[in-house]
Amino acid sequence: MRRFLSIASLCTLAILLSFAPSGQGQGRDSHRSDEISPPREIIFLYLHYDRGDITLQEAELRRGYLPGYKLQPSTGYRAELIDNEDQRLFAVTFEPPLLIMSPPPLPGDRGEEAFLTLQETDFALILPYSRLASRVDIVDPRGITHLSIGVHEMKDRTERWPPIAPRPVKAGLVPGAFKILFIGDDYTTADLPLFQSDVLAHSALLLSVEPFATYAAEMETLRLDNTQDLGCYHHPVMTRLILCDHTKVLAVASASPYDEIIVLVNDDEYGGSGLITIGGGGSTTYAVAYHDVNAWGRQVTVHEFGHSFGGLMDEYESGIPTGPSIAPNCSDDPTSWSDITPEFYLGCSYGNLYRSTYSDCLMRTLVPDTGFHYCLVCQRKRLEPLLDALLGLDHRVFLPLIMNKY
Repeated sequence: MRRFLSIASLCTLAILLSFAPSGQGQGRDSHRSDEISPPREIIFLYLHYDRGDITLQEAELRRGYLPGYKLQPSTGYRAELIDNEDQRLFAVTFEPPLLIMSPPPLPGDRGEEAFLTLQETDFALILPYSRLASRVDIVDPRGITHLSIGVHEMKDRTERWPPIAPRPVKAGLVPGAFKILFIGDDYTTADLPLFQSDVLAHSALLLSVEPFATYAAEMETLRLDNTQDLGCYHHPVMTRLILCDHTKVLAVASASPYDEIIVLVNDDEYGGSGLITIGGGGSTTYAVAYHDVNAWGRQVTVHEFGHSFGGLMDEYESGIPTGPSIAPNCSDDPTSWSDITPEFYLGCSYGNLYRSTYSDCLMRTLVPDTGFHYCLVCQRKRLEPLLDALLGLDHRVFLPLIMNKY
């Protein structure tokens, strides 16, 4: 599978993570339901980012589902739904998808530079529709409005969506759970049994790795049996980096409830990618992995989920001598994790940053020294705090949603 698209055609939309309290690990199995709520009208915006400026490509109304909006970046752009009296009905903070990470080199391979930092890209956002809404404003981090988009000027495509229905990976849905949605690319109708099997294998490994194993009773996996072309392809230079047409991915994803998306590509060539934001999660992240369960596909899914959900950096060296720390697992101050371990080793995405283990973290290698796991710094400094926050134990990472009249 080789489909070459321009980097400027990369697109994404709102994917935000949502949890509900766990009942101390009791889960919600006794309250399972086979019902998925019907789709509703949503706003789908196709946007373009170019060095700080955001412009509109297309806006439409369609029938589908909103992503979970519980976790938002602490800073960034804001999309605001405004009524005729200039009151905000809804607001969400987002970051354009500018940093795309690849999986580690295969064991024994020497890796090339393995992430892209974009200056220009297409992306999209999903917002709720309200009959009271007059416009959507896109506001930059300085408070300057870049766009005002009239709701009544949007194309009405509500009769065309959703094209396919989501299916739980296991019987019944867990009300209020964190929903991980698997979508396939390059699977034909005849391949759908393979896709279903792949989803079971990939999700089983993900939910067996700590800290996700501890919260597994509160995590629901869904799949969309998609046969539409999502435009996924291997980067022509960084061949283990798989890129997809994000507008297509997320247009398909809007046919299902979800909090996080994982794209499985029906391809036997090693690769994947994860979009990363500062702080983890947010409205412009998801993971991509090649499907091969007999090789490294499942491990790539867990690694890339560390990027898209956790905002973790790669712990292997990229060949770039200096760069900023945007996650606690790659730090210019290794004393920041001295409460967990006194160890530190130079080289973590950038040559000037430190990691906490020599080679015992799946964010560095798919074969960590003591088994397939995230290191303790990844778990305790980022993944566990995010999960605890999403479970309602720490609300400081949340920005309030404004939904006065929706």
